[in-house]
Amino acid sequence: MSPPPAVRLSHLGRRFPGPPPVDALQDATFTVRAGEHVAIMGPSGSGKSTLLNLIGLLDSASSGVYELDGVDVGGLSAQRRTRLRRDLIGFVFQDFFLLPARTAWENVALAMVYTGLPAAQRRQRAMAALDRVGLSQRRDALPSTLSGGERQRVAIARALSNDPRLLLCDEPTGNLDSVTAGQVMGLIAGLNRLGVTVLTITHDLATASRATRVLQIADGRVRDQ
Repeated sequence: MSPPPAVRLSHLGRRFPGPPPVDALQDATFTVRAGEHVAIMGPSGSGKSTLLNLIGLLDSASSGVYELDGVDVGGLSAQRRTRLRRDLIGFVFQDFFLLPARTAWENVALAMVYTGLPAAQRRQRAMAALDRVGLSQRRDALPSTLSGGERQRVAIARALSNDPRLLLCDEPTGNLDSVTAGQVMGLIAGLNRLGVTVLTITHDLATASRATRVLQIADGRVRDQ
């Protein structure tokens, strides 16, 4: 039996109350298969962030159905949604969100605080995640001593520390120069080849070109390119 899709959206919508009410996402219907790398492109204000928040279980839809790894999340309790997000999803953001007073490995290990793993095991897994992104030699460095590309790789290691099935990338190259952006997207593409499902939200054509499929979003509506 084939695995369920990583992500399945059916007529998903998100309306923010007014006055006047705003339909930030309307009738979104698409599927991301397990192991795919899909990019969703659109300009600022197109609904990209709203869509990412819904897929990442950071917000709830106003209408439609969202299935994550075969689970309809619509009727789940907040606790169950939190567990699903922790166990299945890793996030990579444009702004890194690293704690300045913590070393690279400590920033990665913090993502595992609520997993119940003992501290020694969290450290071991943090080191392994940094090794996956080629930063084991910088494990004791503070964020202020890291380049932009290195900080993003620490953020990717943090996202990978819980072995997610789905990696959500929100403008992952937005704060990087073109050379470093290419290196980071090459790393993400490599993770995808190892079996991690990747969904990248971006407005950048070069970033989207690294995906195997591109969807467009405009005015809250998603369509195949």
